[in-house]
Amino acid sequence: MGLVAITLNDRIYRLVCDDGEEDRLVELAGYVKGKVEQVRADVGSAGDERLILMAALMIADELFDARASGGLDRSGSQSSSALGEADPVRRLKAVAAEMASKSETNTPAQPPAPNAAAPKAKRRDVA
Repeated sequence: MGLVAITLNDRIYRLVCDDGEEDRLVELAGYVKGKVEQVRADVGSAGDERLILMAALMIADELFDARASGGLDRSGSQSSSALGEADPVRRLKAVAAEMASKSETNTPAQPPAPNAAAPKAKRRDVA
């Protein structure tokens, strides 16, 4: 088994992979790291989980677009024209703005009444 140390958003993650797959894992991690850095540059400071989630959504958006358009090059990778870099960023910013506005509007103006039923599950916002 191979072991690879990946640094993402100033944290080190140690991942296990099959022997011989280390270079591919490092390459994939580099791509994800680039997306995380792009999100950080576009939306500013955010928590690790939110940055990684937003980067994952951008990558998923690229994958869905590539599947829909058949935009794969000869190596099986997405061609740069199929990635549509600006479009996922614009979509991500719109989703982030919508999430921010919903979290502001969902904040109760007054605390719940003492006899109000407690929520069944706790909500955890990622900052």
